[in-house]
Amino acid sequence: MKKTVLAAGIRGDLPEIERRRKFSGYSQRASLASLAEVDERYVQKEFGHASAEMTRRYQHRRNASG
Repeated sequence: MKKTVLAAGIRGDLPEIERRRKFSGYSQRASLASLAEVDERYVQKEFGHASAEMTRRYQHRRNASG
């Protein structure tokens, strides 16, 4: 993901380190887990997490907004 973003020049206005952070695999998974409007059990299964606690670590925005 990061290589593609850098090669394509996506968000070229940002420093490379910031683009790497914003477009990391973790960042993409966390966004999906946080924004998905499905029961967390489905996210847990899709991500292959053994525990709901691990899935909740990815759900930053969902936890922050209630």
